[in-house]
Amino acid sequence: SEIATFDWGELMTSGAAKPEVVMVDMSVDETDLSLNIEVQLTFEGRSSADNEGAVYGTTYVLDFEDFDAHSDSIAQPGTCQNRNADDFTGAFDTFWEYPLIPSDIGSASYLAYPPPNAVNGEWSVEADSADECGVVVYTGKFAWNDLVACRNYGLTTSYVTTTDDDVAGKLSLQGTFYVNVVSPYA
Repeated sequence: SEIATFDWGELMTSGAAKPEVVMVDMSVDETDLSLNIEVQLTFEGRSSADNEGAVYGTTYVLDFEDFDAHSDSIAQPGTCQNRNADDFTGAFDTFWEYPLIPSDIGSASYLAYPPPNAVNGEWSVEADSADECGVVVYTGKFAWNDLVACRNYGLTTSYVTTTDDDVAGKLSLQGTFYVNVVSPYA
């Protein structure tokens, strides 16, 4: 099948041609208090801006921190993000390469869909089909302590809060999960 592309200009002005989030599912495993996440996303190859042709690489950032294109670096992931900083040591241009063969998703050779090796928690990534790169499936598992330890790249900001309600005998953990599509822009 044809690899999906989209145009940032159309997305920003009319919401048209946005990458499709096929499914997001979250569940809590009560036996070990872990949060399980499954995200199915359209496999995106390249993107364009103002219909100038698909020239920009595209990747997804999954994290408990919203990716800020003005201040965050794709090479400096948070501790619970679907990527690991150790994979992003080469040239910036290599960060946006994508595989044409589904079994290569999750390879350090194709950093648009990198090996998902979070510092805290566990991520995996694969194509939903052995025959084509149509939908990419990310699955994550985060224990309570993993979630409490989620931080930005510099380890200065926590992205979850805990509340201890002694009267009700409850301890709660709150955070927000983000799915961001990111491209470099010259």
